[in-house]
Amino acid sequence: MVGMSSKKGIVTNALLFAGVIVGYFIIMGLSSQRPSRYISFESDSFNVSLLPLSGPSQAAISFKEFRGSNLVIHFWASWCEACESDYEKFNQLAREFSGEQFKVIGVVTSESREAIEKSGKLPGLLFPQFLDANGALAQAMNFKTLPQTLLVRADGEILVHINRALGEGSFTDLKSQIARLVGAGRQALTSQ
Repeated sequence: MVGMSSKKGIVTNALLFAGVIVGYFIIMGLSSQRPSRYISFESDSFNVSLLPLSGPSQAAISFKEFRGSNLVIHFWASWCEACESDYEKFNQLAREFSGEQFKVIGVVTSESREAIEKSGKLPGLLFPQFLDANGALAQAMNFKTLPQTLLVRADGEILVHINRALGEGSFTDLKSQIARLVGAGRQALTSQ
């Protein structure tokens, strides 16, 4: 009888373990189907002043001014080596897609204007750069590391979030998502 009880215990534990594993995968599958996160441009969390680091105007703008624009936002810092590997990729995105329907912007976070200018990295960047000196926007997004890249639809839905440097695969995927987004916008304009 002791042997039979031991086998029942092993079978019960194995079934319990299998149930936990199956449950985990079901929950993970369901969680990946939840709606994407949104940037609520109406929220006070996103009422962040950004200082232009490039372009003619030096007046601070509110992040909320980007409401209604499809955006790629690249969060970076001059001390971030991984960020440097992405500069040319974002220049390419700006050359290929920037226009009325789509904007590429850089947000330098938690640094001073002097540190950025001293780094010498701004002159090579072809897309607008903004300074979020105290990191309020990155904090609102709950970012803990850099670089971070977001593809945000005009309604605030975050379509893509990449929390590392862009490898070739993630860059190709990002370009494809942008092309679909810009293509859909052009199609909507021509049908009006």
